[in-house]
Amino acid sequence: MADAAIITKQNAFRKIQQASVPTAYAAAAAVVTSTRPATNLVWDWQTDTGNGSPSLLHLFPFSSISNGTTVGMRLLGWRSYADTNGTDTWWFPTVLQTFLLQYTSGTVPSASIDGATRYFFNGITGSAVAAAPTPNFFSPRTVGAAQVEPCSVLLDPIGCQLVTVQFQSTVSPVVAITMGVFASNV
Repeated sequence: MADAAIITKQNAFRKIQQASVPTAYAAAAAVVTSTRPATNLVWDWQTDTGNGSPSLLHLFPFSSISNGTTVGMRLLGWRSYADTNGTDTWWFPTVLQTFLLQYTSGTVPSASIDGATRYFFNGITGSAVAAAPTPNFFSPRTVGAAQVEPCSVLLDPIGCQLVTVQFQSTVSPVVAITMGVFASNV
């Protein structure tokens, strides 16, 4: 009997970041629109040159600071509908999941990437969103005593054509904050 291997292509990460992070999610960005979503695009099945039909998205969130509070990340999935007149396309959003991100209690893990320091979260939990799938978490809260391993999450895009990300954070005193995510489909 011959051995068989199941292989899934592993694409390189892409970096998506937002230089100005609000204190709440942009609700207006989660409505039906005739404009194709392009801001903070995590995945686009039409332009993906790698694994064009992923079963999962793998996400590593980061921040430009190590002390934000109420830090969150929300993923929106989008599907299109071509109008019967053939001239308009409408995009329908689905909130795939919202996440609460936590920092380590010790030294926050960081790396200088693309000329800027990126701080990684060590904890990630999902909040209850109606009809959203339960994501698989890789959150090393008890892996090491220092808890410096960065967390990540695997999420099923449930047949969406596009996936966008939003961030929110409250920082006191108010400082400029950049948040982002390294994303890859698997």
